[in-house]
Amino acid sequence: MTTTKTWRIIMNTTKYKLGGGRAWFLWTLIGVVFVNWLFLFQTSYSIFNTGMAKDIGLSLTQIGTIGAIYTWVFACAQFFSGALMDRLGARSLIPAAIGIMVVGAFTLAYADSYAEVLISQVLMGIGASCGFCGGGFIGGKWFGMAKFGLMFGLVQMSASLGSYFGVDAIVKLLFVDGMAWNTLALYGAWVGVAIFAVAAIFMRDPEPVAKPENGIGGVLKDTAGSLVEVIKNKQVAMHSIVGGAMFGVLLGMAVIWFPKMLLAHGFTETEAGSLGALCWIGLAFGAPLFNLISDKMKRRHLPIIVGTVGQFSALAYVVFAVEPSFAAVATAIITFGLMNGAHMLNFSGAADNVEPHHIGTSAAVVNGIMFIIGGFLMALPGELLSDMNLANWQYALMPFWITGVVATIVSLFIAESHPEYVSKAQEEKPVKVVA
Repeated sequence: MTTTKTWRIIMNTTKYKLGGGRAWFLWTLIGVVFVNWLFLFQTSYSIFNTGMAKDIGLSLTQIGTIGAIYTWVFACAQFFSGALMDRLGARSLIPAAIGIMVVGAFTLAYADSYAEVLISQVLMGIGASCGFCGGGFIGGKWFGMAKFGLMFGLVQMSASLGSYFGVDAIVKLLFVDGMAWNTLALYGAWVGVAIFAVAAIFMRDPEPVAKPENGIGGVLKDTAGSLVEVIKNKQVAMHSIVGGAMFGVLLGMAVIWFPKMLLAHGFTETEAGSLGALCWIGLAFGAPLFNLISDKMKRRHLPIIVGTVGQFSALAYVVFAVEPSFAAVATAIITFGLMNGAHMLNFSGAADNVEPHHIGTSAAVVNGIMFIIGGFLMALPGELLSDMNLANWQYALMPFWITGVVATIVSLFIAESHPEYVSKAQEEKPVKVVA
């Protein structure tokens, strides 16, 4: 079979109408089903790592390292997945990514050593790298760039709601029904097989994707060039730092440290797990809410600052409150997640500052930085924690406060980029009359 024929089979050769049933089906498949599946694997680790540690014999540092390895691999792969989607389209990339994650899920389910768990996280991190950005990419391509921010916010809303209700169900399965963690992982792997089959059959791009010039070498060269071009953009860099700090802190707390730190406040393991998951409820509503506020105000800058300050204020209460009630902590954690919804505006802000053919790359850069920061914040507290009492937890979470200060300062220097604001500002700009 010739190379040309191979590409015709792999790539789209049909142009589809934007919006409509097919667009919603594909967005639901990736932006809802695939993203929810990978997010559940990601967030459920905070619940079943205790059972895994007992069965395999893992230390607290190893538990943090496992979460960090997944996050760092995910982040590194993320940079390339977004640029590759810009070059190859969703049809070629997303089914393959799902398949790799499925292999990782089965590896986790049958793991009986620290090394095997690490291998599973590497595979799952590579596969998951096309999920969240893939949902945003499909939203932008299939519904048009005017709805990019809204569709991305809905992806986050779906993932957050799925994480909350999924984690709540996982808590009951593990601690009430007594299901083994590896049995749960095995069931999840088989769900992934079904998602892979549907994606392999039905995934399409809305218009034909041009055949890459100069083969794979040309694709890699173009990908590297796109990454460099986007990363060099100062506004994209600032949005990446602020968004990375905001979501990285949420990721570190939600996936690992909330459930463990809340034990020091005197909550039971079940209560701590349920409370920690509440941040996803807040984020579920915060992500689309901040996007709607941004579009109503025709501003990105101010909502990002408000969200950043609000998020870290709520976290400070959870960490430093003296003998807080269940209701008070629940309210603070929901607020923490709600304010974190502003981090989604950094995707829109980055996209505002690049050409349309680089939206996948810009989203991947922002998301990659988010997970790199999240990886460090997963690992560092385990290194700093000398005892499980509350005072030591407050010290061990010091990197989170440093991250918050940096994010707040950088957010002040972000330029307003909302398209309608920029367009209006250009119209009102006085024209110099040359005599």
